[in-house]
Amino acid sequence: MEPFFASGRYVNYLGDDETGDPVVMAYGPNYRRLQQLKAKYDPNNFFHMNQNIHPLASVRPPAGSVRGAN
Repeated sequence: MEPFFASGRYVNYLGDDETGDPVVMAYGPNYRRLQQLKAKYDPNNFFHMNQNIHPLASVRPPAGSVRGAN
C-alpha cells in the first residue's frame, strides 16, 4: 500500500503514533515561515491549542509597538 500513500498530510488528522513532529512534517517547507508569522502576530502563543505552530524565539515585535493599538 505504501506506493499509494500521498506525501502530504491533513493537519486536523495527525496521529500521536507518528514519528518525528507531525505538525512540522504536515506544513513541510512552509513551517519556518509560519513560525515567523506566529512570532510576529502571536509572540506569547495565545492561540496554542490543537496543532500548534511554535513562534520563533528570535523574531520580536519592533520596539515601541503596542499590540491592538490603532
